[in-house]
Amino acid sequence: MKSLVKMTLVLSLLSVCLPACEKENQTPSNESSTINNREVEIEISGNYSGTFDVGYVGETGSTQAATGQTQLPWTRNIVYQASVSHTSAQVAGFGGLAGQTMTLKVTAGVTIVRNETATAQSDGSIAIAPLAYAF
Repeated sequence: MKSLVKMTLVLSLLSVCLPACEKENQTPSNESSTINNREVEIEISGNYSGTFDVGYVGETGSTQAATGQTQLPWTRNIVYQASVSHTSAQVAGFGGLAGQTMTLKVTAGVTIVRNETATAQSDGSIAIAPLAYAF
């Protein structure tokens, strides 16, 4: 089960990250504005007591993973390079208790741009599908 959860996490993250598209007719944006802000915080909170893995896009656009995490809340603050078109984050866990919850939140500047909560299944597994945000 553990390897299945990890495989699902990796495949889901790759399906979001690999088909990155190039933007045409870009206009300069105000880096300090809330819209298209490249200062992003990824936060996972809740009462989930199991072990979880987090997949996300790093500051250069590469896929990053934080595996074997057990402490909530978990956060990453990332300032993305201008060449990166989007970010994405997802989480999968095992070993928790049925009914426990986990929330994945993506904040750009001071604005919450994506937010999703999941509840652990009867076997203690939990997953939140990729939450993407384009700059």
